[in-house]
Amino acid sequence: MKGMNKTLLGLYWTTATKRPNFELLGAFICLDMMKSGVNNLLWPYSAITMLDEMNHICVACEGIVCSERQDMYAAQAILLKEYAPGRLLS
Repeated sequence: MKGMNKTLLGLYWTTATKRPNFELLGAFICLDMMKSGVNNLLWPYSAITMLDEMNHICVACEGIVCSERQDMYAAQAILLKEYAPGRLLS
């Protein structure tokens, strides 16, 4: 992003399977970060999840970030907007 410093604060990724999931099922998404004993590195794991037609959880995007911050949630949403332009974010 323009005007931002170049410090790495997190890493997000999506895959060829996750992108179509978001395009088809992204009408309602959940954003969450996990930082607990399950996470050995103690860096928050972040994911955007949805429910498929069978009510199973599927993932649209995931990542590891420096901390649970509002700008980390925004960065994840921006990634989805760039890589799945067919699905509008509201």
